[in-house]
Amino acid sequence: MNAKNGFMVLSLLFVCMFAHVAFVEPVSAATVDVQNASYYSNGTLSLSEQIQSILDNAASGDTIKFLGNVYENLQLVINKKLNIVTSGTKISGSNSFGSAVFLVNGSQASGTQISGFTITTNAGSGIILNNTRSATLSNDQISSTNGSAVTVNKSSNTVIKNSNIIDSNTGITVSNSNNTKITGSTIKNNKEDGVDVENSVNTTLSQDQILNNAKRGVNVYNSKNTTITSSTIKGNGNNSTAGLSSNEGGVYVKSSDGVKITNSKITDNSQGVSVVDASNVIINSNTIVDNYGEGILLSGSANGITVTSNYIDGNNNGIMVNYYTGNHVNISGNFVTGSENRISGEDSGNGMSFGSGYCVRSVTEVIEHNAVWGNENFEMRARYASTTPKIGSNWYGNSDKLCPALEYAASIKLKLERIGTNTYIVSFVDGVTGKLVTDLYPTLVTLTAGGSSQTGTTQNGQVTFTVSDDCLTGMITATANGVSVSIPWNSQKTNSCNTDNGNTNSGDSPPDSSGPGSTGNGPGSGSGSGSGSSSGTSGSLSSTTGVMAASAAAGQAGSNGEGDSKSKTAQELFIDNAVKNSHVWGIIGIIVLIVLVLVAYYRKDLMCMIKKSRN
Repeated sequence: MNAKNGFMVLSLLFVCMFAHVAFVEPVSAATVDVQNASYYSNGTLSLSEQIQSILDNAASGDTIKFLGNVYENLQLVINKKLNIVTSGTKISGSNSFGSAVFLVNGSQASGTQISGFTITTNAGSGIILNNTRSATLSNDQISSTNGSAVTVNKSSNTVIKNSNIIDSNTGITVSNSNNTKITGSTIKNNKEDGVDVENSVNTTLSQDQILNNAKRGVNVYNSKNTTITSSTIKGNGNNSTAGLSSNEGGVYVKSSDGVKITNSKITDNSQGVSVVDASNVIINSNTIVDNYGEGILLSGSANGITVTSNYIDGNNNGIMVNYYTGNHVNISGNFVTGSENRISGEDSGNGMSFGSGYCVRSVTEVIEHNAVWGNENFEMRARYASTTPKIGSNWYGNSDKLCPALEYAASIKLKLERIGTNTYIVSFVDGVTGKLVTDLYPTLVTLTAGGSSQTGTTQNGQVTFTVSDDCLTGMITATANGVSVSIPWNSQKTNSCNTDNGNTNSGDSPPDSSGPGSTGNGPGSGSGSGSGSSSGTSGSLSSTTGVMAASAAAGQAGSNGEGDSKSKTAQELFIDNAVKNSHVWGIIGIIVLIVLVLVAYYRKDLMCMIKKSRN
């Protein structure tokens, strides 16, 4: 065989081998059964050793299915990707400290899933994920009497979902890890913390129930980008340790950056949320109620702290500001009420209090547009603060319980206007700027006209009422938290003061007699309920909340017929398929390239063959 023939044969063999590798379907993963524990009772090895042998002999990607009801004293190591499943199997661990029922160890075990087990152990952990990636624990119940039920260490992209983590020393420990997600799980009755996050990045807790843990519901230390959202955090901590120096309670954040606590219920804990020496923390849209100590405590160094739109009720102090430096701090749009004097030896029962640690006021500190009223002691208090706090425009209802140790801006004012023949709008406006306070927490307002009244709740700082003709007489009165403002029923119609949030209103007849009325906070003390609505005493009034014009434009997108068409030409379909099957086209391209190389190499021979065929 000459060189050219040899080259041709080798090239054809290469093409065949390449095509075989590219197009042969991969071997599907196997399912390996683990029989009842009694099945392994006659062996010379222990039950744990025999099951470990099954795991060791399985191929990466296999499913290991536990069929038995109970297995005791297991200590198993997973060093490859396995899908370990059951429907209700109970496993107890060994009594060795530092051990685990399942140890998922190393990068080779990345992608392992463990689902459906009830795991208990007296020492060590139920499950340890060590130096691995993309492990998933789901629908498990795990407890460790003297350890962490689940330990995530030096791992990434871990998911713990729909599981019960209970009756352990610590529920879940996340350390030196990133992109850990804990979702839809119940974490309760642990002797220390429910979830302990340390030295980790991008940890998310979502839709969890974190209940009755002895020290802290969630502890975040020296970590970045931790998110707690849509969760219930209740009954955590010891009330005897509550107060300014407490490191227990619902959520405790220390020496961390980029923490978000949103849309959660944080109730009946020794402390609500404590933030110490932290930066870039957002506490937004939470219900923080009936915590024995502070609802929110800010202490140490506070940089980039945002506390907005929270409902804070029935705590020792609603918000305690005790930091020695505060830069870019924004406390606004919160509803703070019902604080009670609970802790002896502490200045408590205040809506918002500034402690002895508050000694540096920053020009970037903004405290405004909060509704603070109905607290047992003071609405605002700074008796022991080393620096005089400077407070923006807030709403205090008719309360005069304002500590003289603070510097106050003019309070938010209540404003009533007629905007139509029988339509009236009640607005809350900043006492300094006169602008509509769009970030005020929804507030209950009562409108009285012609002897009939009804209530409505503000939205974006306003609420609109429509009055029937038989009630258009005398004075129209709006009341909120003990503050009232009145105007004649036939006052001059206005466009209201809602130009700052894009709302519009218009009248439909020439101006009448007098203009709008407004009032600030009156003297005396007052209390009231939170936001809500109730029916009036007469059917002659109706209410609509907040005039919202922005929604009108939302439906215009695509109405001009310029939206994307769902039909595609043959050329477009061809391109789509090419993109979706790019690896196939890559293989075809390589084959074409090999053919071209062969043609070029044998060009002279091919030309001779063509000439001979013509002769």
